[in-house]
Amino acid sequence: MPLSRYCKIYRKPEDLKQVMLFSTLTTAVADVTPEVLQDIGKDNLSKSEKKTLMDLGFLVKNHESEKRELLRYIDDVNAENNVFTAVVVLNLDCNLGCKYCYEGKRKGKHALSADTADDFADFVKSGILDNKDALNLVFYGGEPLLSVDTIIRISKSMRSIVKKRGIEYNFSFITNGTLLTPQVVKKLKPFGLRAASITLDGPKEVHDAFRPFKTGKDSFDIIVKNIKNVSSLIDVHIGGNYTQDRYREFPRMLDYLIESGLTPDKISSIKFDPVFQESNEFAPSDFTTAACR
Repeated sequence: MPLSRYCKIYRKPEDLKQVMLFSTLTTAVADVTPEVLQDIGKDNLSKSEKKTLMDLGFLVKNHESEKRELLRYIDDVNAENNVFTAVVVLNLDCNLGCKYCYEGKRKGKHALSADTADDFADFVKSGILDNKDALNLVFYGGEPLLSVDTIIRISKSMRSIVKKRGIEYNFSFITNGTLLTPQVVKKLKPFGLRAASITLDGPKEVHDAFRPFKTGKDSFDIIVKNIKNVSSLIDVHIGGNYTQDRYREFPRMLDYLIESGLTPDKISSIKFDPVFQESNEFAPSDFTTAACR
């Protein structure tokens, strides 16, 4: 009986004799010893232990049935949702050298090809928009604004498709904000740009320490300037990544934004997420902790 694919395993620095299990599906939490994890891998648990962990969502009969259950859930959600949304990864390239980048060695000069972009358009044409009232894309990277021409290519195709169906198309992107100038926004708005999610990791000295340019140059001031200049043109959402030793710094950043004129009426939302280092230390085969962007 294997661990659920939704089970995340975290080391507890304050107690090395225990690890924490967290189910992203059921939100259950359990503290167990590393030996219990080994017993799970060897299928050496008692019946009561198996039942408890299965009831909490940490163990499953098999991964295939769990996968089928997820697919059924996705189908049910999609059937009820009148908006088709897709995340399009444009590249694995970036102009920043973030210290905790989740892409790690995977990043580089890799970009979505024109052929693949056209294949995506064919997929959207295939009937996925049946019974939908709108099409929404989220462009992602790497840094999506390094691929502006691809955004335009895909958006032209999407606008042509939705026009024939009489539905709406718009897009947003998740960006580091360094390239989000008014000129870029004005170039993309006619193709459906509505919003951008921009990353700030705290006040200037904290952000610059973790998210400098590849050259080592600071990025905070440039990003804040860009946010000021485009906040009247599109919806701006601010995201941030924090670690245990610097999450208390975010209130200072919020105070600074207000002092700089970026008051709540100019920002659509703010959301912070934790950074996790990938580790296999306590995880059986294909289970690792996730690293947040």
